[in-house]
Amino acid sequence: MKIREIIVVLLVVITTVFSASLAGADSSSLNAILYANGNYIAIGFDGTILVGPNRSAMTKRNSGTGSTLYAILYEKGMFIVVGADGTILTSPDLDTWTAQNSGTSSSLYSLLYEGGRFLAFGGDGTMITSSDGMTWSLRQTGTQSTIKDVLYKYGRYIAVGGDGLILTSQDAESWSAQSSGTSSTLIGIEVFGSTFAAFGGDGTVVISKDGSAWTQKNIGATGTIYSVTYAKGMFVVVGADGMIMTSTDAQNWEKQNSGTNSTLRGVTMKDDVFVAIGDDGVIIRSSDGKTWTGGQGY
Repeated sequence: MKIREIIVVLLVVITTVFSASLAGADSSSLNAILYANGNYIAIGFDGTILVGPNRSAMTKRNSGTGSTLYAILYEKGMFIVVGADGTILTSPDLDTWTAQNSGTSSSLYSLLYEGGRFLAFGGDGTMITSSDGMTWSLRQTGTQSTIKDVLYKYGRYIAVGGDGLILTSQDAESWSAQSSGTSSTLIGIEVFGSTFAAFGGDGTVVISKDGSAWTQKNIGATGTIYSVTYAKGMFVVVGADGMIMTSTDAQNWEKQNSGTNSTLRGVTMKDDVFVAIGDDGVIIRSSDGKTWTGGQGY
């Protein structure tokens, strides 16, 4: 579940303190997880928020919403969660969550902190910003397409989304549309060394050295790609129907047996172990990216 060199871990990220069972929790699907202030915070469907210092102490917290939650961030002593229908929740302590007025009813999928402000992006090209996480203002991106993920690296913002959308900006104020060469929805954007990689529907992967000129790459995936990570000299891609693919050079790819048909929405590396997480409470682990163990329920 990315990943990128910021404290926020977007599109689903999990660490090795989790195994196939988390005491006291149900099997709601998770979309993202973050470690901060000595706790793991997992968010997902139906307003699910799970908090605990380890796998045996994860407990549900009352989020006050039934909306699906998509992204979480900890910055300036505050936790911020965004989700469906313009949902924004903030908390100073993970116990009390307060709904904030986002000024939009569009779902919010991506959240980051850069340049002294919080930025959230989502449906209908929505972008909102805030200096404190509580008072938000609408901004213009110049698109009506859904924005699924945004990355800031090497002095530029790159946003990706529906219908192959790619936008770039140096200040998150003026945005320029780039040609991705695909009409598939792009769900995530990552950077590996000096190369940007966007991925998403129909197994689509497009790469770029400068964020402007993009080239489509066929890795042999047919289902939607939801997340990718690079660790231990290996790329690991996860996606629909339990898909896992690996490569040591980003040129030649191998399909791996995940042991599940559930969609995998995030993958990361922690303590030399790959961990993937997805629908139906699936959590699987691998030391080499090829042999995976685990199952449903957390």
